Amino acid sequence: MKVKVYTAPAIEPVTATEAKAALSIDGSDRDTQVTAAIVAAREAVEAYTNRALITQTLEAAFDEIPGRMVILPRPRLISVSSVTYYPDSGSGSVVDADDYHVDSYGEPGGFTLTGAAEWPTSTPRTTNMLVVRYVAGYGATAADVPRALREAIIETVRAMIDGTEDPSIEERRHAMPSFARKLARPYRIRPI
Repeated sequence: MKVKVYTAPAIEPVTATEAKAALSIDGSDRDTQVTAAIVAAREAVEAYTNRALITQTLEAAFDEIPGRMVILPRPRLISVSSVTYYPDSGSGSVVDADDYHVDSYGEPGGFTLTGAAEWPTSTPRTTNMLVVRYVAGYGATAADVPRALREAIIETVRAMIDGTEDPSIEERRHAMPSFARKLARPYRIRPI
């Protein structure tokens, strides 16, 4: 399975004003640097936790039909926008929303084919035979994101901006300082 961001989050979980206050940065000279660091830090926290933080639209592409139950990565699942099956030849076939039930309660969430619904019987293409577009994240505002994850972003921004910490091999691999990883660890889920 492969996942890509179809529509990026409209905002970041931490504002430049919040980050600058935490880093004791005055003025606007470093606003561009701080804003870029916030985006990179959010992406690092999302990669580390395997979650979407702010509401965003994702696409998951499957090379095989996963079965009647399909689990989607990067919770929290908010909704499924479309499920498209691609045969070996021709264009994709959108699965009717009445043919599947969305489970946004579990983490990670997903959907299950309902009743007598079946996957199409045509020969599927060998890659990206099933593409699911869905909305995931804690919500549309920064306040929806757990405070510990927002603090992990700030600590990662601090490490990027200050550059005072000599990162260990582990920190370079995760792009997050150890304290930020400790804050985010309780929210980390196993990748699908």
